[in-house]
This record gives sequence, structure tokens and C-alpha cells, in this order.
Amino acid sequence: MVEQTNTSLKIRKVDMGKEYIELRWAKDGTLICLLQSLQKHNFSVEFMDGVPKNRLKAAEKELEFYLVELNEPDPWKYAKYHCWSTCNLYSSVRWFERKSVHTCSDSEKIGKIVAYLNKYKDQLDKIYRWDFKIGEELLQIVGNKYELKLKELGRDCNPFQKREKLTDILSDALNHYDKSSPEFKNIALWIIHKWGRIRGSANHNNDSETMKLISGFLETDKPLFNRIASTSKVGAFKNPTKNIIYDSRVAYSMNWIILSQNAGNKFFPIPQGRNTKMNAFDLNVLVRLKFSSKYRLGQTENGEKRHIFNIDKELFIPEENAYYELNKLVGKVNEVLWDNSRKNSPFYTEMILFSIADSDVFKEITESVNISIKNDL
Repeated sequence: MVEQTNTSLKIRKVDMGKEYIELRWAKDGTLICLLQSLQKHNFSVEFMDGVPKNRLKAAEKELEFYLVELNEPDPWKYAKYHCWSTCNLYSSVRWFERKSVHTCSDSEKIGKIVAYLNKYKDQLDKIYRWDFKIGEELLQIVGNKYELKLKELGRDCNPFQKREKLTDILSDALNHYDKSSPEFKNIALWIIHKWGRIRGSANHNNDSETMKLISGFLETDKPLFNRIASTSKVGAFKNPTKNIIYDSRVAYSMNWIILSQNAGNKFFPIPQGRNTKMNAFDLNVLVRLKFSSKYRLGQTENGEKRHIFNIDKELFIPEENAYYELNKLVGKVNEVLWDNSRKNSPFYTEMILFSIADSDVFKEITESVNISIKNDL
């Protein structure tokens, strides 16, 4: 066992802003620990949670051997050499040299995102173009109480103004009715199918399942990712000061900002969408290319069947936490971005992210991303 005292190997957190080494289990690529040089003969070792004891023991044995028992004059230099050695090829524990990864504090991350979005906040009424028609169906669903307000939506209102007013109306209506009532169900399904234009699930059985998911969404801060683009639409209209809509465009834009502005190294899963521009330039691929050194097989056995899965776990936020994390991040950004009453309603920042996904973000990707392929491998 690596001792915590009286040894050159100290168990402590590794600074990923400096170069470090990963030790992984060869058969499935699972990360066991991180290693970093403090001084010439002093090292930090950070073990991952939940690693099986036999793998921990194997990694500890290798750390002791290569860094202590060999008594090399420069053990860190030798450790980096070992990453590319034949011995590493045939070991059950593989060593991978990693360059420094820029990490951001929460305040720095939020500051970078705010700086990126700042140019759009005074243009929101122009760039937000998600329009909809006010028909008799909506008037019948929400009831006579809202008839006059709904009719005002058709009078010289641009899409942004209509979204603002619709949010006020539907928030009041959704909070007026019990979520088990037919009125609540009709409003919720109108939001999803008519306003949100999600028609693929428009049948009785799927609607029943959707209503169960909506009920679950409203009862927790960490809802299921299944149909999150649908359930979060209802949640956002019901509680506009608390919830955002988590759809493919919002996640796409946020991931691009984080990637392009070096605002962190954790990214959000993107729900499947129909936008051809975003599908053509898959942001998940761009993220993996940015961190391609993590994905190198490094002489692994049999292609490591779960290799991509295990590396993805380090870069992408788990689906079960995705809504909570994105909602929290957008909320914090919204509080800093706006200096008026809008700072209390995160859907304003969500609307910016939604609006720029297949326009400005797409333009930036096609103009700024260049891939160089080495021909001398």
C-alpha cells in the first residue's frame, strides 16, 4: 500500500492544470489513479473512487516499483518514458502521459460564458425566432380567464415578446390546475406537441408515458433524461424562475462555449434532434477530437470494447445529473449576465443559447475548426 507519510508518494488531489499520468486497467480502460510530480522525488497520487481492490493493489505495486524501487535519478522522466515503453504494452496496468488540462473555477467558468453571451443580450428580441400561432385549441385549453391575454399575443408581437407573454399565461394556468387534472394534461401536451413541435410521441400511449415523466420531472431536481426536451418544456413554463428547457440546441450551444472558450472540461449530453446543421457537425465528435489524446488506444488489447465508454465518462456529465447541472449553470450565468429583472428568470439566457445554436455557433464552428491529419504515422 502507498503510504501517506515518510515516502515520496503522497495521496493527494492531482492538479490537472499541470502535466500528469493516468494509470488504467488494460482490459477495459477503467481509470485507477492519477500521478503527478511535485518535486524531483515527490509525487501526488489520486486514486479514483470505487476501483476494485485487486486493481488498486496492482497499480500501487507498479508505482512503488517504477518510482521508488528502481531508484532512478529522475523518476518522473522515467515514468513518462515508461508510458511509451514495451513493458507498458504488456502490463495489466497501463500508464498514459497527459498534458496539462486547463481547469476553471466556477467563477472563472461563469465569467467566460457571460463574456461570450454578452453581445447577444441586447439582441434577444431580434435573434429569437421560435414563433407559434394562437388558435382556438389553446383558447379552449386554458379557459376563458386567459382569453384577452392570449388575443394580445397576435397583436404586433414578435416571437420573443410572444414567448414572454405566453410564459406568464401558461405559468399561471399550470400552477392553477392540479397536475393530475385533464386541464393540466391538455396544456402540457399543447406545449410539447404544438408549441414545441415534438410530434413523434403524439399518441395516447406515449402521451400517458409523457405525463408520468412530467410528473416525475416536477418532483425532483434531477429528473430522468428520457424525453427531457419534452418534460423540461412543461417544467420551464410552470416554473420559469427555476427551470430551463433542456433541448438539443441549448446543450449544443453551451458545449461549444465551454469548448471554444476553455471554460471547463465537462460537457453535457445532447438530446437527439432533427436540426441538420447540428447533426452534420456533431459537437460530441469535436469534444472528443479536442481531447483525442485521452482516447488513444496506446497499444491496448483487443481494441478495448468499453474504451470509448470509459473515456466518455470523464468528459461528459452523466445523463442522470445532466438537467440538474445545466439548469444550475444557466441559472448562475443568468444572474450575472442580466442587471435587471431578467436575472431572476433563467429562460432569458436559455433563449439566447437556443437562438444561436444553428446560426452563430454553427458559423463559428465551420470557420474556426480546422483538422490537421498527420501523414507520417
